[in-house]
Amino acid sequence: IIREDLVQEAAAAAGVKNVGEKVAASLAADAEYRLREIIQDALNFKRHSRRRKLTPADINNALRVRNVEPLYGFTFPEPIVYTTKQGEGGGSQIIIEEKELEFDELLSAPLPKAPVEVTLRAHWLAIDGVQPLIPENPIPENLDVAAAGKKRKVKDSETSEKDPMVQDVLSQELQLYYENVTSAVIQGSPHILSAALSSLRKDPGLQALLPYFAQFITDEVKRSLKDLPILNALLSMTLAILSNAQLHVEPRLHELMPAVMTCMVGKQLCKSSLDPHWNLRDRAAKLLNFIVDRYAAPYSTLQQRITNTLLHAFLEPTKPLTTHYGAIAGLAALGPQTMNQLIVPNAPAYASLLQKYTFDVNRRDESASVTIGIIRTRPSSEGADGMQVDGQESNLVVERSTSNHVEKFVEQNHIKRFEAIRVRGALLDAVGKCLFWQWKGRLAKPTSAHNSLSEEIQETDASADQSKQGAYEDLYTTFGDKLLPFYADMSQPICMNFI
Repeated sequence: IIREDLVQEAAAAAGVKNVGEKVAASLAADAEYRLREIIQDALNFKRHSRRRKLTPADINNALRVRNVEPLYGFTFPEPIVYTTKQGEGGGSQIIIEEKELEFDELLSAPLPKAPVEVTLRAHWLAIDGVQPLIPENPIPENLDVAAAGKKRKVKDSETSEKDPMVQDVLSQELQLYYENVTSAVIQGSPHILSAALSSLRKDPGLQALLPYFAQFITDEVKRSLKDLPILNALLSMTLAILSNAQLHVEPRLHELMPAVMTCMVGKQLCKSSLDPHWNLRDRAAKLLNFIVDRYAAPYSTLQQRITNTLLHAFLEPTKPLTTHYGAIAGLAALGPQTMNQLIVPNAPAYASLLQKYTFDVNRRDESASVTIGIIRTRPSSEGADGMQVDGQESNLVVERSTSNHVEKFVEQNHIKRFEAIRVRGALLDAVGKCLFWQWKGRLAKPTSAHNSLSEEIQETDASADQSKQGAYEDLYTTFGDKLLPFYADMSQPICMNFI
């Protein structure tokens, strides 16, 4: 690469003359060896930088590694212009063309702009475990794959059990975890379900799965409205997710609340009315209390929206008794203040409607029983020879069909009566707890006659108690001695205990 004449020309330019051919050959071989070493080191820098082209910066890094001063002026993006001139040894030399500058032009040139001050700006690296597509973040490699997946048309026969973006966002481990947990909730044994719920309560690395779990709970509640075991498992799954202190559940709370409310005020949550769906509604009410206690402070309208929904379900006469039961249980779970403001004022009128409803059911049962007795004791018309008269066979079929229909009607009335009893029991429990809380709150009030604040509180309470006296008397008239377990001071009359 390096010839002897090139060495002699370089020596002559440096002021060293009469360099012999042997000396020039030795210097050329040594210079070529050093040059190959530097280029080899520069190629290592290029390879570790994952670049295809060798740059002047790689050469300078290789020189710095060997404690050699780097070359200056070769890192600019502008191309370098070379020129040829006659050397002192008679040969041609390639040098960098240097442009001559005038001092007058340099002095009259405007000053460059001042550099911009260093500033800091924050941006989101990830939101709920997903990297947002903003200029500050690198473009994901699977973006084209995700875009292609969105363009694919979904056939009507295909199901949407899984979000198509799960495979693009989640790792293989999280996908497997999601499949195992959802399978345990839907069709797992109690032992497997318990292990899955324990993992949901404690595992800190589930933030990326939270949107998919919330969507799964919402979809499964809609799909399994009459499957009581699955609804219970979904409630347990929701409680486990909310109990995990490492999860940021607030952005997905609007997806979980409809599922909880459905399990509480749904019209029919099981295949048979005799199934214990009351326990599911009570569990949903307790879970609702847990949600309100934890998230009512950051979300000021959460409890108000819940109470409005439950109050509408409670006071709507067209709703079934099962919905009324869930609404009463939910309002009672929100605390004594909610019961005192929403349940107690409406309890006497609603209880009278329940009593009238039960009385009407009893009357219908008596009428149906009389009808069945008439049908069963009706003598059959027979001829003299013991054969049935023409037309009586068809009448017998009609009578049997009528009897079966009446028996089913009586069975339905018994179920409705049982539902009315359950609703009345929930109403009694809510009213009794509220009254007991009212009495217990009186014990905590200051009673010093020298305290002006105490006197003001007593006057306010007296005026409020007078307005509520009629409501409490109506409650005692409605429920009677069943309120006795909630009395605090049995030496006082009924009205004196709560006014």
